[in-house]
Amino acid sequence: MKWAICLAQSSNSNTKYQVYPRSLTNCLCQLRTVSLHQLVYQLATTDVSQVVNEALKDQLRRRKNIILSGLPESDVSDAEALRALCEDYLQYKPWFDERQCRRIGKSNPRRLFVTLPSEQQASELITAARKHLRSVPCPRVFFNPDLTKAEAEQAYLKRKEKTSGRSDN
Repeated sequence: MKWAICLAQSSNSNTKYQVYPRSLTNCLCQLRTVSLHQLVYQLATTDVSQVVNEALKDQLRRRKNIILSGLPESDVSDAEALRALCEDYLQYKPWFDERQCRRIGKSNPRRLFVTLPSEQQASELITAARKHLRSVPCPRVFFNPDLTKAEAEQAYLKRKEKTSGRSDN
């Protein structure tokens, strides 16, 4: 939340600050006077807690998502292609809403972004894919969790380090 700050001089020469949210509907009804120490504490805790809260919400939202790379684009709907892949190769029958399946990116084939009903289903599907796709001859399709840019970069560096370790041997 953005805050507007106004200086006010009280009669005992103790400087006070008027602090109120910038929202037009709330600015007049939430007007209050605080000391500088209270102001700094309030602004710092509000900003930090807001950032932490948004990051947690983002993580919880991302846990329900998976991203498939390498699934060819065809005339069949993406949801049907995913169901067929899971049933044929993974022995797993995922339940998801077809409207929660969409293509993202510009690569060819584009990645498939799928939102599942729960974190548990997303985790089970990724685990089944890692377990079964290595053991059967199937298309090179990769199931990955939905990561933030920072997490994706860390995962890339970890994979790069792992593959460079293999080539050194």
